[in-house]
Amino acid sequence: MECRVCLDTYDQSEKRPKVLPCGHSYCSICVDDLVKEYSLTCPKCRARYAVSDASQFPFAYDLEEVLSKMRMIPTVTTTAKTRPKSGRGISRKLNSLREEQENTILNSTSDCEETLSQLHGYNNDLGEWVADHEELINKLLYMINLHKKAQQLLEKEQDRVMELHQAGKQQQQVLRMAEDSLVAARTAKEVVTAIDRADRYHLAAEEWIQKCQSLFPDTDTVHMSIKVRAATREALELMMQEANREQTGSSIVPQGDKDAIMHIPGASTTTKSVSGNTSVPMQIADDNEASCMDLVDSTYSSPKHSLCGSIHSPVPEPTSTIQHKVNHIKKTATRVLRAESLQTDRHVKALLNLGEVYAVQEHQGSLRSAKITIRQGMIYLHHLQPCPPPAHAYTLPHNKVIGLLDPSSTLAFLDLAWPGMPSQRLHIRMGEWGPTYVNTKILEVERKDKPGECLVGGDYENNNGSGGSSIMSELERDGHSWLPDTTGAVVARWGNDNHRGAQFGIRTRDYTVLTVPTAIGFVESGLDILKAAVSLPDISSVTIVDCGVVIPR
Repeated sequence: MECRVCLDTYDQSEKRPKVLPCGHSYCSICVDDLVKEYSLTCPKCRARYAVSDASQFPFAYDLEEVLSKMRMIPTVTTTAKTRPKSGRGISRKLNSLREEQENTILNSTSDCEETLSQLHGYNNDLGEWVADHEELINKLLYMINLHKKAQQLLEKEQDRVMELHQAGKQQQQVLRMAEDSLVAARTAKEVVTAIDRADRYHLAAEEWIQKCQSLFPDTDTVHMSIKVRAATREALELMMQEANREQTGSSIVPQGDKDAIMHIPGASTTTKSVSGNTSVPMQIADDNEASCMDLVDSTYSSPKHSLCGSIHSPVPEPTSTIQHKVNHIKKTATRVLRAESLQTDRHVKALLNLGEVYAVQEHQGSLRSAKITIRQGMIYLHHLQPCPPPAHAYTLPHNKVIGLLDPSSTLAFLDLAWPGMPSQRLHIRMGEWGPTYVNTKILEVERKDKPGECLVGGDYENNNGSGGSSIMSELERDGHSWLPDTTGAVVARWGNDNHRGAQFGIRTRDYTVLTVPTAIGFVESGLDILKAAVSLPDISSVTIVDCGVVIPR
């Protein structure tokens, strides 16, 4: 048998047959060529599948078995043809009819085997779909449980509101009584008594008002309710849209919408996936990275308090009314950020000033986070911390934020501090992105008060000069990464030493002795901070308290 695309005969090496979920088979080379832009269209029935490469389609083992048997048939046929052409009672015409029927049987056998292969593939699809339904049912149950939890929290909040509402009614009645007492007082003693009573009632009323303002709204409860309802409502609306498209005979997502849709994990944005199931797109988060379910998972699966500190509440001002605070939570709970927004969206500046934006990264099953801040018009991505972001922070994928950097010319920052001196920031232009130097010390000053004076640090492993594994690829002295070794230059202290290659030195004086360029970066601002540190009697008291990179705008 031959491939219906290239018309070459199937073999057991390069042109092995592969079967698509629709049941049609093609050679492995043609299947590989048919995959374009993460999709494949069957040349026969035009069914579309969302795939990244041809390895997602199985080999047609049943068809290969048939082909293997067919390769043995010519030998049998040859043996059969050695029979006398004119056997007893067998005419030439009858013999011809017999051979024709043999070929018909062979073709029927081949068709049967291909159909069996299709049934096998379809049965595998059915099993995958059953498992997929089970997974989706579990996620839907999880969503239902979230709704129940949100309901319980809201009901508790209602109980607290009604309790304080009743207390407020009593306070209101007491204040009216105090007002009546002040009006009705006729003697000095009665006036003094009425004023004293009114003062106590006034203080009690003020305490009640302060209690209401501090307790309501419960940010966790309102935020969770809004998020769960919004995610569920959007998912249901998109499912209804999908159902309407199916009823009108159109279930293919328009080409122009592909970049703006999200999909449930395991589903596809095309008409069919490899398993053949129809997709359910969801628009909810940054750069096709999260579905509605992912959003809810990431928001409510983390603990209320993390290693970073207590929960961060996005309440705008302490003096805001309860309704203003609720409106603020509604607004922030439904806003969507993209990495590019950091560079272009002026509304993001307010969120950065509030410290509400974080970059997140999954690492070995746990979530790490890095704060994104703004200072003097510059946007900073701080070092990753081994804890999730605050519960109500706006989050962006860490790799998307890093993607905004120019890898050949990254502007990094170090915050230095020592006893009696608050942290001060210096900026270094580098060509690499490495580990955090937070909480590491400046180890020593080499050639102090001499040409080539240099502050040494960067042992992020042992903090004593014995560690700091290399974070850069091998540096070649003739490569573009080497710069002149002058004041402000950042040098690789141990060159290509893999065990201490991350240690660095920063020149505070020109090194006139060396003629070979050895620097890998340079200080753009903050050189005066380094010179002040050099004059300290104990340089090891200088600590890098923060570090990160500047996001270009």
